Amino acid sequence: MDTQKPTGDIPEEVFQKLDYASCWLSILTPKFDLVFSSTRFWKRSYLLWGVSSWNTFYCIQVKKAMLITSHSVLLKELCVNQENVTSGTNVDKRIVGLRNELNFSILVF
Repeated sequence: MDTQKPTGDIPEEVFQKLDYASCWLSILTPKFDLVFSSTRFWKRSYLLWGVSSWNTFYCIQVKKAMLITSHSVLLKELCVNQENVTSGTNVDKRIVGLRNELNFSILVF
């Protein structure tokens, strides 16, 4: 039985990796001078994570963001998270579900 708490689900050391991974955003959007950090999103309960809630979060953080850029960044973030959480936990299952949801939305898009 997975007794993982619904908040603080991502290990703290992963946030540094996520911030580093988010630095490549400036390469995707060179005309925008921005610093993007996803830490606040991932510190929420994994029960609140979703592609739609990510898009909302991302569009608030990055003005004039395009949906394809939001999804590209989310995919990168999910990869970093999945590499750093214990396999088979509720958090891992949620990450896999988000990747599947994201892949489906890209196919529909």
